[in-house]
Amino acid sequence: MDLLRSCFPSVRFEVTDKTGVLFDRPYLPTIRGIVDFADFSAGGVLLINSDIEVRLSKDLIQKEFVAPSDVVRCFIRWDYNQRKASRPIKWGIDAFMLTESIAGVLPEDGMTIGCPVWDWWLPWLSCRLLDARVSAWTSKGFMHAIHPQNWPMEQMQVGFTVMQDKYNIQQRELARWILQQTKRAAYSSIALRP
Repeated sequence: MDLLRSCFPSVRFEVTDKTGVLFDRPYLPTIRGIVDFADFSAGGVLLINSDIEVRLSKDLIQKEFVAPSDVVRCFIRWDYNQRKASRPIKWGIDAFMLTESIAGVLPEDGMTIGCPVWDWWLPWLSCRLLDARVSAWTSKGFMHAIHPQNWPMEQMQVGFTVMQDKYNIQQRELARWILQQTKRAAYSSIALRP
């Protein structure tokens, strides 16, 4: 922690005891562990995966990141390679604008940012618990350099098991819902295996 503070003196670091043990990632905070420290006094809080580069103007951010309390604002990531070719990602979302009401209903299910299924769990559960709706930003702006997958495939099954056991929703049904709600239904004809 001291090393991080010395490298980023203007950043406030918080330690949580809610970590990704479910995914065998005890060094990562769960989503609930993150939102417990969120400060909503200025409005929404952007929850964003650490390998996402935001390439949007300040004016656009201030306009587009505002969301009513009953809206789950999702930002679809665009992958790019060394040649700078880019495309929207079929599955992952990786950034959300959280309102205090959305953050307030997210349970401690063990879902961890950066591990599979967290980015489907968050909008699906928010919509179910709050009768919220999804608003998806599908334009370029949230960029992600393509890199090798940083989690084993077994972790995907862990996330889908949580969804099945706690919420009685199967992987295929959840995948269809996510693609439809985030305006990526054109991908629905592909195999539903992220």
